[in-house]
Amino acid sequence: MSARSADLAAVSIPLTLLWVTVAILRRAVVISNQGHFVYALDDPYIHMAIAKHLVSHGVWGVTGDGFGSASSSLVWTSALALVYRIVGASAEAPFVMALLCATGLLVVAYLLLRQVGLPRVYTSMLLVVLIYLTPLPALVFTGQEHILHML
Repeated sequence: MSARSADLAAVSIPLTLLWVTVAILRRAVVISNQGHFVYALDDPYIHMAIAKHLVSHGVWGVTGDGFGSASSSLVWTSALALVYRIVGASAEAPFVMALLCATGLLVVAYLLLRQVGLPRVYTSMLLVVLIYLTPLPALVFTGQEHILHML
């Protein structure tokens, strides 16, 4: 196996585990909520409302009527508004953003671990530990900025 394919395997195995775990959990969430994807907390809905009104009315607030500083994360809500501007408002946008941040986190962690000279097999094992002990899949389902902070 070439060094390049060994590097690809060392990062793609943990990434695959993350995505498969998230896919299984997402299916369970949808099944347990009569076919709807929902968040367990109200925070992502607050971020989504502010982002939607920022895009549609130019107002930072949970309603389009006026300013309301209800967001706990200016950067996350602004990024969500940018996503809404590009692809339209979607209840799953914060989930997808968090999943992409989790993917980025694993790639950055991989690069840092390889930079310090850790063998590929240990690097891959540490990434799996990172996935399940953080717990990264559960954080994806919050639809919030926590993984972005880690990244």
